[in-house]
Amino acid sequence: MHPNDLRTDAERRLWKAFPDGDRVDIGTADPTAEGFDPDEYDPDQRVRAEVISALLLRGRGGDGGGVTRLSLRGARITGRLDLNGGEIAAEIIFRRCWFDEPIDVENAHVRRLSVSACRIPGLDANRIRTDGPLGLTSCRIGEVRLAGAHVGGNLDLGGTVILAPQDRPALSAAGMVVDLNMFCENGFTTSGEVKLAGARVHGQISFNGATIRNPGGGAVSGQRIAVDQDMFFRDGFTAEGGIRLQGAQIAGTADFTGAELSNPGKRAVTCEGAPSL
Repeated sequence: MHPNDLRTDAERRLWKAFPDGDRVDIGTADPTAEGFDPDEYDPDQRVRAEVISALLLRGRGGDGGGVTRLSLRGARITGRLDLNGGEIAAEIIFRRCWFDEPIDVENAHVRRLSVSACRIPGLDANRIRTDGPLGLTSCRIGEVRLAGAHVGGNLDLGGTVILAPQDRPALSAAGMVVDLNMFCENGFTTSGEVKLAGARVHGQISFNGATIRNPGGGAVSGQRIAVDQDMFFRDGFTAEGGIRLQGAQIAGTADFTGAELSNPGKRAVTCEGAPSL
């Protein structure tokens, strides 16, 4: 892509800022607000996903004095952001952005990915590798896929609302590895199952204050999960559906203090074969 191909003021600002890692702040809209209309974005507040992928996958050299980073706030991103399989040296930061289509970072290698207060139809991140943290905080999003992912820091989903399609899991993270902690708290809410079977978390997992709704099915499926510290379901944690921890290896404790669990006609917590529970 050439600078002459850029169509909006937002695209030109992002193109200019990227080599030195400067933040580009396009607007103050809150796309997570109930009833928000993306047509409120002016044409010059829009960025085509192909412009972002061109910068991240092909890059533009700077003067060597800045941090390699793409930081974008307050924009509407049109088209599908496809970074599948990419080797991405830059940090990726999105704040208060509206995405018309899901983000695809499957099989990608990313330094750091941070998405906050954004509205996204879904995140396809199976087998992603990050050198640092992966944050998806205070977002409203469709299905999130992290199966086989390797997160090189904390995985933070705090405050995010995942509204999965009917009969689909909200978070699919079977076989995922997290080098530090996993946080699903501060209002984390799902309308579907959280699948963590066979995952490995080298720190703690916290669902404190979270709400997970999957009536008649699994709320949290953590069969054979390995957690090197504690697993918390406290402080008003609410689950509609079963908590399945068969064969789990939790080095600390699984703490349900103050939790509200509902799974009519079935066991609320199943933990056969979990020696630490």
